Amino acid sequence: MENFILYYYNINISNVVCCSDYYYFFQNEDMYYFCVSNRLETEITSIVSYPLENKYHILIKNKFNKYLTEYNDKTYILFKINTLLDDHILFNNFLLNYKIPVIKPRLLWQNIWQTKIDYMEEQMKELGIGKEILINSFSYYIGLGENAISYLHNIKQPSLNISLVHYRIYFPNIPINYYNTLSLIEDYDVRDYAEYIKSYFFNSNDYNPIDDIKSMLAINKYTYTDYILLYARLLYPTYYFDLFSQYINMDNYDENKIINILNKQNSYELFLKDCYYEIKNKYNIPEISWIIKRSNKL
Repeated sequence: MENFILYYYNINISNVVCCSDYYYFFQNEDMYYFCVSNRLETEITSIVSYPLENKYHILIKNKFNKYLTEYNDKTYILFKINTLLDDHILFNNFLLNYKIPVIKPRLLWQNIWQTKIDYMEEQMKELGIGKEILINSFSYYIGLGENAISYLHNIKQPSLNISLVHYRIYFPNIPINYYNTLSLIEDYDVRDYAEYIKSYFFNSNDYNPIDDIKSMLAINKYTYTDYILLYARLLYPTYYFDLFSQYINMDNYDENKIINILNKQNSYELFLKDCYYEIKNKYNIPEISWIIKRSNKL
């Protein structure tokens, strides 16, 4: 690895640490990650063309003036860590920070989501045998996903609040993940807010997401359409689908992660009900009857 990095990047290193699909090392006081990437060269070039905040990790080109490098039959990218490692980024941090606007045609989440659901249903037919927890929970989450797709049909005017956001935001939201340039995509602002809320909810026992919804409403930036998008994305169970996509190809997987989601789903339905009423105080968004009729008693 040392000779490889020297040849491709002209960086002298030692003491490389290998961790599954990435490596990290230091040069003087700088920390570097060499990790597997599934992004295209054109996507990366587009992202780095934006004026990114200086906390984002710096992507390093190789000697051939490319970001992507083949190593051991995988595609890697090198970046220098450019922020603190031991901090947390809270909802209001990225709600109030300046966002880099993106001019992009209307993004059709419903098409992406429907394709995803169709593919997972085929996977379940072919690979679901013996995976009892996935089998018993799958229909419910497919139903949630279809509710989310139907809810997007309430949009009449496209949102103009499109910026660089993250494919996922995970809780705890630490800088080394949040400021990973490779995680950036062009999408609606509300994507970040919804994914943060879902991840925080299912990975913590002391979180009141209604406070974050109130913070969003208070800044008066987002429109009726944005709250349709937000509510649809809160409905759409990426927290379950991400695990499904990982586990459906495994013979042995961590059932506890699925069980944790199932144990909190009743509470999450109550949050969706409270969230609807909170938004409705300002925007008359449509209701989903089965959520509104949900009893507040667990």
